[in-house]
Amino acid sequence: MNNELTMEQMDSTSGGVDPVTAGLAGLLALEKTGAISFYINWYKNVKNGQDVGTAAVNAGKTAGVAGMEED
Repeated sequence: MNNELTMEQMDSTSGGVDPVTAGLAGLLALEKTGAISFYINWYKNVKNGQDVGTAAVNAGKTAGVAGMEED
């Protein structure tokens, strides 16, 4: 008796998610948490001459990161 699965059998039983769906889910999670806005704002702040730490704090405030909201 052969107990090994074929590639087709493993694929159908793996329960895996296709890469496109996984990528879209990851992008949605990043957008919902404000991570995308944070990194975009951080990059712009650094490009405009702010040091890395100050740029990160300011990006967190403008992206709505919890605990770093604008005063």
